[in-house]
Amino acid sequence: MNCFNHHELSAIAQCQDCSKGLCNECATKYSIPICSICNSSRGKSEKDRIIKELFWTYGLGLGLTFLVSRGSMGQMTFGNNSIETSLMFFMMFYMCSGLVAGWYTLNRITPQVFLFLPLIGWVIYFVIKMMISIWVGLIMLPVRTCRNVRRIKQINAIPI
Repeated sequence: MNCFNHHELSAIAQCQDCSKGLCNECATKYSIPICSICNSSRGKSEKDRIIKELFWTYGLGLGLTFLVSRGSMGQMTFGNNSIETSLMFFMMFYMCSGLVAGWYTLNRITPQVFLFLPLIGWVIYFVIKMMISIWVGLIMLPVRTCRNVRRIKQINAIPI
């Protein structure tokens, strides 16, 4: 079998995703033997997943903040002074955005033991997880955001 990119060279490895033949140069181009097309595809799907998470984090945070902060007359209900109102709006936005970051973090550590629960168990589990997500999210929101932005920069820097 010859290399998919360099037809005159014999293959020493196969792409882990599509099984195309890779020569020494192509096999060592990335940290694992993978062709450029599959590496690009992996990068695009990871980038899409990260952008989706960031959209949910800040979109839901902004949406919940506006829902909670609006009174019946369409005005902010926090305070009379604009600094106090701005601070309360920011705190509410941070907590609502942290809900998503906390949820994603808890999904990584939640055991699969809860799969057998009856419906009422799922409701209780959901409510408790949401409450814990808010508190975990207060810490994990900046951590996950920085990690995701850094990873997008790394993906964009990978040569094709």
